Amino acid sequence: MCTEYFSRDRPEGIDYSLGFDRARVVHSEQKYEYDRPLYVGDVLVGDTTVEEIYQREGRNGGIMMFAVLRTDFRDKDGEHVLSAYNTRIETGGAIAGESE
Repeated sequence: MCTEYFSRDRPEGIDYSLGFDRARVVHSEQKYEYDRPLYVGDVLVGDTTVEEIYQREGRNGGIMMFAVLRTDFRDKDGEHVLSAYNTRIETGGAIAGESE
């Protein structure tokens, strides 16, 4: 079973927001790098770290903040199985249709 924990599943008292305004955050890119195939019955544990944070000027003005998160998944023997990368962007303005 492979379970990646999202904000609603995370332990109480831990802030994963990176200081971003949730009304202005979008998910950008997701990629996976496998060291071996996943097998039925695999139980993986993930450890997430901030790989990189940077900013860039937006096309319509304003500054966009980028955060690249890497989650390393290990099997029951502690062997690295895969790394998952996802990029979150805090835009220069609120995203239409979104609310907190």
